Amino acid sequence: VAARGRLAEFCGVNIGGTAPPTHCAMQPRKSECPMPLHRSTILRTLRRCPLFTGISVEDLEAVVELSELKSAAPGEYLFREGGTVRGFYIVRRGAIKVHRVNWIGREQLIHLYRPFESLADESLVSELGHHADACAIEPTELVMVRRPGFMTLLQERPELTMCLLRSTHRHLCQLINLLDDLTLKDVKTRIAEWLEIGRAHV
Repeated sequence: VAARGRLAEFCGVNIGGTAPPTHCAMQPRKSECPMPLHRSTILRTLRRCPLFTGISVEDLEAVVELSELKSAAPGEYLFREGGTVRGFYIVRRGAIKVHRVNWIGREQLIHLYRPFESLADESLVSELGHHADACAIEPTELVMVRRPGFMTLLQERPELTMCLLRSTHRHLCQLINLLDDLTLKDVKTRIAEWLEIGRAHV
């Protein structure tokens, strides 16, 4: 009887009204659980972002732990000029306009960020806040990487620091191209180039 009881207990059979031991239930191992949907979405976005080109999966997964998904409606601002830098962003879907407005209300477009481009990463080390305004011009989904954790990660993983330097160089090139547009090209040429860029993203 004792042997039969032990066999029933091992198989999870309820004999005599006693509850089967909970430890007999087959539970999946933690390592076998699939990655949550939002984490896998963030990881796929990071992999397609030029900022993280050449970065190992291990480093990317460390960045995922510091990230969250966000959405912005048309006209909604991610940040304002001079605002506190809380992190940087990768556009997943939609478009973000980074611009400045002078005291008489004239707006100057700095760059239009499309899917998988990063923005505000050049401001991570700034103590003066964001250098411009950023708002969505259409329904937009983004990945936000939080600043405090990422700054700590940069100290631990030099490869990420090199990625940030390359990204800063890209932003500098964008500003140089903007300066060329404003000072070396006439209005017709600038309009033609903007129309060409617009067609390329349709």
